[in-house]
Order: sequence, then C-alpha cells, then structure tokens
Amino acid sequence: MNAIIAAIVAFLVGFVASYLAQWPTPPRTLWRMWLSRRRRERRCYTIQGGKTYIVPSSSTDKVSRYLSEHDMSCVEAVVTMLRESGYRDGDDFQVYFQDPTRDTVPPSVRTQNLVLVCGPKRNRLVESVLRDFPNLLSSVSPDISQGAAFLWRGKTYTPTDTRDYALVAVKRNPYNSKRRLVLLFGLKSIGTKGAGSFYADRGWSQARAEIADKLETRGGEIETILSIDHTPDYHEITHIAPVVS
Repeated sequence: MNAIIAAIVAFLVGFVASYLAQWPTPPRTLWRMWLSRRRRERRCYTIQGGKTYIVPSSSTDKVSRYLSEHDMSCVEAVVTMLRESGYRDGDDFQVYFQDPTRDTVPPSVRTQNLVLVCGPKRNRLVESVLRDFPNLLSSVSPDISQGAAFLWRGKTYTPTDTRDYALVAVKRNPYNSKRRLVLLFGLKSIGTKGAGSFYADRGWSQARAEIADKLETRGGEIETILSIDHTPDYHEITHIAPVVS
C-alpha cells in the first residue's frame, strides 16, 4: 500500500513540475535577466573614468585630417554615443588627428581612454599598439602580410565583393591599465563603419549583450569578429552579424 501511495505521489510531483516548467517566465524574472544582461553589456563596452580620445587614421601627407566617408561614419557613431551618454565635447572627449606616416601620439593622449578607428595599415597608433603589445588580442589576429585577413579560432576571414569583416575589441589600455582601449576596424573601410555602428548604436545593445555573455573575460574585456554585408558599390551596409562560431 505504501509503495502504491509513494508511486502516486512521485507521479503527481513529476506531473506538476513538468506543468510548471511550461509556464512562461514571470515578468520579474525576465526583468532581472534583462537588467543583468544590460549591466554586463555596459561593463564590457562602456568607457568610464578619464578623458577619451578618438584617434582615426590619417590618409595622406598633404591632408593629414582626411578621412574616408566610412571612417568618418565610425567616428561620428562613437561621438554621438558619448554625447548621448552625457560626455562633453573637449572636456570629456575629443577627436585626435595623428601624423599620417608615423606614430607621433604623445603619452598625454595614449595613456587615456582610446578609441582607435581603422587598422594597422592606416592607423599608425594601432600599428604601434599591435606591434609593441602582441598579446593584447587573445584570439583574433589581423594578418596584413598578404592582402588583408583576420585569423580567429583556426579560421581565416577575408573580404569579398559584398562582405567585409571587422574587429570590435575592448581592452585595458596597455599604456595605462586604469584606462580602456577600443579597437574598431574592418579589413576595408566599410567594415570600419560597421564596427562603429555595432559598438556605438543603441539598436545593437542586445547583440552586444549576447556577445558579452559568450566571450567576456574576467577583466571585462571582449573581442569579436563581425561580418559586414554591403552592396557591391560599397555605399550601403545591408547586414551586420557577430561571428560567434
């Protein structure tokens, strides 16, 4: 008799547990999950403390402040994000234009928060950082020896006529561990534009949070590759997606 009662109780407990498991997640739990993810996203991507310098490439000797349209879009995306976050132009952040042929960025700039736009082929400070601190990137490796490519998790990513790849990385500044360094660059300039959009635009907060869930390190650092689909004329981006496989 006791065995029959125990079997019935076990069946009822299992049935109730299975039934409850199919209930939708309570709103309070959903809110806590969203808040926790949002905090993680902010911890990974937000620049806090100290002044921030946005350092794009310089393209020619004669016009050291020339930027391509796509590079400027990346810069503008970051500037807009900082302004909307309450940062003040000049006081809290500014765009710093560097020498087009060599790294002449002074310590007073490179030891602050840095957002570096464009890759090592065109941004001399990025070239110096990746050369002097080869372990800064833990999983992604830019390969500019032959053409342009990213090496990540044993795969090589190279651009096509309608797809570029871009790096988004948020690291401790190797010149000052109390500050942050952000790398935003594609293999082509349209990829740089996509990296800026992904990093700075509010519409990508959910995707950034998902990347943080999967790739964030203990120090709150992150690096990932994006695929940037675009029109054949390179004028418009049609799709951006994190490469997480």
